[in-house]
Amino acid sequence: MNILLLGGALFFGTALTSCSSDKDYDVDSYPYTRAYFAKARTTTDGMIVSTPVGIVTSLTNQIIIKSTVAATSDTRITLGFDNSLVDSYNKSKGTTYLPMPEGALELSSTTATIKRGEMASVDTISVTVNKAEAAHLNDANGYLAPIVIKSADGGMQPSSDAAVVYVCLRYSESSINDGATALPGSAYNLSLAQDEWKLVSSKNFDESTFTNLFASNSWSRYFAFKEKAETAQCVIDLGKTQNITGFLASSGLMKGANVEISTDNASWTTLGYTADHKTFSIQEGWSYAEWYVLYAAMQARYVKISIDLDQDSDYWQYLSYSWGKRYCSLSGFNIAVQ
Repeated sequence: MNILLLGGALFFGTALTSCSSDKDYDVDSYPYTRAYFAKARTTTDGMIVSTPVGIVTSLTNQIIIKSTVAATSDTRITLGFDNSLVDSYNKSKGTTYLPMPEGALELSSTTATIKRGEMASVDTISVTVNKAEAAHLNDANGYLAPIVIKSADGGMQPSSDAAVVYVCLRYSESSINDGATALPGSAYNLSLAQDEWKLVSSKNFDESTFTNLFASNSWSRYFAFKEKAETAQCVIDLGKTQNITGFLASSGLMKGANVEISTDNASWTTLGYTADHKTFSIQEGWSYAEWYVLYAAMQARYVKISIDLDQDSDYWQYLSYSWGKRYCSLSGFNIAVQ
């Protein structure tokens, strides 16, 4: 009984201690100063994109270190990578990331300083991708880098649960330039396309409406879906090989479209999935046309458009009306050429 009472007293004392102010106890409830990340345990996503003109990387990440109480002297914090944490991350998140290869990510500095009397580092550490190494990061599972606080001076210690942040790099192949500031070449003349382009095949399209894609009035352009479904697909023969610099594909029902090109209708190259990319806007009359711009001109005679459709859209209610087919359609398609 005495042992039980003593244990209860110790527990009660510990519980009171853990609720004390952060000025005395840090995020881990330890009675000494701890260093931790301002956005501890968060994951920053980056991309490595293989394009026809080389590797393009995208990552924006900056790190700030904080302390649970003001530093009593200028205190240096040391950072580093710890790939031993990748397995536990994958298990907790249900992911399959590979450990980031050494040298693939670079820190602008491996140290930061919290000045005397301050509770945040004066340095902001930037994390960037080593472009030379990025060319080798082509696994579809992606890569994960745990960045940790390894040590701290002046009696300060790394937090046991808030001294790690994660950077993830995902790999994809795409020809779409999200940072485009212009559309190279020019949009194809639809009056010419009406005589040159032919529909090779389609799935869930009303083929009788294909020619409406070439209407001079943008409001009248549509290639109607046949029925409410999850997907639709069509293959268009451009009549001759073109040097494509961009494409337009729009629909009020489209969640995203995978656009592929071919010179022989047999071997296909994916340009990219539209939902993953940004468009470049060009004014067309009273509205704007949203173009997907390619990194470089690519040769194509055939274009395959595979569309994922939004089953929850209210537009489907108009499918049975002839005047409403415009709402339930690929409402615009064109290419830009050089």
